[in-house]
Amino acid sequence: MPIVKIGKFVSFATNYGVMIKRGAEQLSPEELHKCVSLALKHIDDKLLEDACYGGMGPLKDYFELEFDEYLALYQKFDSELNLKLATQRAKKEFTKVRRSEFDQNRAHIVLTMIEHGIPYKCCHSECSITEHLTVDHAIPLSKGGTDAIKNLQFMCRSHNSAKSDTYDG
Repeated sequence: MPIVKIGKFVSFATNYGVMIKRGAEQLSPEELHKCVSLALKHIDDKLLEDACYGGMGPLKDYFELEFDEYLALYQKFDSELNLKLATQRAKKEFTKVRRSEFDQNRAHIVLTMIEHGIPYKCCHSECSITEHLTVDHAIPLSKGGTDAIKNLQFMCRSHNSAKSDTYDG
């Protein structure tokens, strides 16, 4: 759990707050105020919070950091975190668009599957349901599957829900 030092007398950590060491009276009131304000500005940084409270994230293995070191690490890891979050948001957004497009073509897809000889029956070996079936991706899109007919199968809602995005192949 990292403690970030600002000069010789001020340090901070999300779980400890701002700490002022003996000897801080050597600093001018302005300098002390500047150090404490800087600590308060960064005390709730998400990466520092994760390391202090959950022992998680890229800062978890650091014990003491000089403020300049901390800022450099924070900028690096915060950029990586923001990129990861942006990528996750984009994936979620475009998955929603792709699913919407797939749903709009569902009737055509079902007819094409039937024309290709896929029986309109739940593909689960122990199920005989033949009504209100869903179109399932045998290899989920999240695992590299496609919308190709050879990757599609019919499933009842309960088996499709149980399968989720797993793939046993």
